[in-house]
Amino acid sequence: MRDYQLPPADVCRDLISVYFDTLDHTEASLFHHQSFLQAFDKEEIPLVTLLALFALAARFSDHSYFQNCHRWARGLKWRQEAKTLFNLQVMNVSLSTLQGCRLLSSLAAAEGDSDTVSICNGLSTCVASLLDLPRNLSKQPLRREIELRVLATVYMTDVWVSSGRDVKRLSHFDETLPWPIGEVDFRNLTEENVEDEITTGDVLSRRSCMWSQMIPLTNIFGQINDLNHGMDCCEDDQASDLAKIGAVSLDLAYWQRNLPDRLQDETQNLAYFASINLGHVFVALHVGFHYYHVLLYYRFLHFQTGQAIPESQLEYSLRCKTHAVAITNLIWSSCRDFNVNCTWLMVSHVLVISSSVHLHTFLLNPSDEAVSEARSLLERNFQLLTRLCCYWPWLDQAMSRLKAFQEACLRAREVSDVFKMNSWLRHFLHVYDKAVANDDTNAPCPSPHLFTLDNLACFPSS
Repeated sequence: MRDYQLPPADVCRDLISVYFDTLDHTEASLFHHQSFLQAFDKEEIPLVTLLALFALAARFSDHSYFQNCHRWARGLKWRQEAKTLFNLQVMNVSLSTLQGCRLLSSLAAAEGDSDTVSICNGLSTCVASLLDLPRNLSKQPLRREIELRVLATVYMTDVWVSSGRDVKRLSHFDETLPWPIGEVDFRNLTEENVEDEITTGDVLSRRSCMWSQMIPLTNIFGQINDLNHGMDCCEDDQASDLAKIGAVSLDLAYWQRNLPDRLQDETQNLAYFASINLGHVFVALHVGFHYYHVLLYYRFLHFQTGQAIPESQLEYSLRCKTHAVAITNLIWSSCRDFNVNCTWLMVSHVLVISSSVHLHTFLLNPSDEAVSEARSLLERNFQLLTRLCCYWPWLDQAMSRLKAFQEACLRAREVSDVFKMNSWLRHFLHVYDKAVANDDTNAPCPSPHLFTLDNLACFPSS
């Protein structure tokens, strides 16, 4: 680290704080804040890790060091240096390699470089296996907890990457995997901790860990991904697969029912976690929960014109819309009322998908009140996405996907047909890092009452 000209120390510390305040525990949990700072002061952080972290965090910094430098451009040099250094470190089987690999994966995702994301995912899984985690966890409590978080990150990233690329998962859900301790307890750990017993309080702390609760939730997401890729939307298939959908729905309900009271999706809990600078983790947990419901029930938004809609389909389509509304309201409220940083990358994809559900209501619901609410929700999502555009180049891709979906509605003879589960819709829902091609299955039949994304904040009256 001494051989590389880093920014001034105050800038480095600012970037480290920004990373932990904004991105930590949302898409990855890789480090312990205080021990990371101590290691930085001792110049013990691998340079590849430090530069990758700086490259991610710089876009969010308000430090005067970055004055007159576009947020997208701030970390480009550090990102390239980190990639070069990682090529030299990749053969080093270590926890540091895992951490650096995951940071570089996030940087690649920010640029829409899905190939590098997949390569990093494969490397992470391989290195974790070579380290023999979780069977070979450290005896030192702090390092062990970091290892557990990194291991959970590897698993969850693999599920998301395999979904986005429609490839086979490299890792498998292990119900016996030890859960990390709660975020507050983790914060308070030091390298001097020597206690290595599983006490009652320890078990309760692990149940109250938001990052831990994401592990089984991500496993359910994997099942939903498999369902959507394995089914076509025809009457016979829907009838035969309702049991599978119902089973996954019960899994989600069981997960929610067994959350500790402090982790339930309630305003007072959001306020509490926001007050201790963990609001972004709380929001990430519950946004994921609602998003997985939307994916599970999305197929039921499609209906055949002129045919009676089965009661079960009406119920599931209502659930899809309810959870899409919950996504918008949770992110909007957390940002506006509690000053939570909901700026991690994947939240943009979730907002795009929830917007498509609001679009269904806006176009197809006969109720003026429902249409007005959908218009308001779309406006909020658009404002949230516009804010994210300041930080992530990849947001152009996300916005283009939403525009492609809207244009498919413009061309469709029946708007409901756009919501039919087929390869095009599966691509839109799951392949978050690729453009959406025009859906040519619907002949052009423009509907003049539709809004356009060029002026999304100003909806016409229905």
